[in-house]
Amino acid sequence: MQILLIGKNGQLGWELRRTLLPLGQVVALDYPEIDLAD
Repeated sequence: MQILLIGKNGQLGWELRRTLLPLGQVVALDYPEIDLAD
């Protein structure tokens, strides 16, 4: 399973990434790395 995590640098993002790793591939990005504007 692939999991997209937005906000990897915060405390919650760090804990979520560590917790989700056993469930599948985690793609962790932070806000400056993505452009959500259209």
